Amino acid sequence: MTVPGLAEAEGGRGLLLVDAVTDKWGVEPREGAGKTAWFECSGASRTKAPEPPSQPSFRQ
Repeated sequence: MTVPGLAEAEGGRGLLLVDAVTDKWGVEPREGAGKTAWFECSGASRTKAPEPPSQPSFRQ
């Protein structure tokens, strides 16, 4: 999947992100106008988020 247009464009990457983080996705037309995007994520590919630090750290 490629992004058409300029690399500096501020939009147009939504489905690239969906493709990168999901196992399966698609788009279905809706009656009238519009469409519905759907996705599936399997639990097997998920990693546990790191625990937050017990004390907040501050930049100096």
